[in-house]
Amino acid sequence: MTHANGPTDQPALTVTSHDTEPHARVLSVTGDIDLHQLGPLEHALAEALRKNPPLRLLVIDLTAVGFCDSSGLNVLLKARQETEAHDIQLRLVSPGMVIRRLLQVTGTAALFSLYDDLAQALA
Repeated sequence: MTHANGPTDQPALTVTSHDTEPHARVLSVTGDIDLHQLGPLEHALAEALRKNPPLRLLVIDLTAVGFCDSSGLNVLLKARQETEAHDIQLRLVSPGMVIRRLLQVTGTAALFSLYDDLAQALA
């Protein structure tokens, strides 16, 4: 499933989801995560939390994300809070230097499990 939304002057944020097993889902995010393009990611996260049977692992693959602003960080922090409340492991894959820097500067890097590639995150 793919969701897209955003202003026409920048690439639309897309989120593609697939289950790797009955209790694990991968959300592959492409584009920039900013205030104007949060909808697809928020929708995919809400859908993942409603999954039945419930998830045990949610992986957000950020390999194809070039930018994330504070509103995007807030979505990731909310996802962490929601997954923790539902006993779901949340793992972030390949956050680029921009996102890693955002996590470091805001002191939130330690709140997330960061992986270099999808295979490691699913292991």
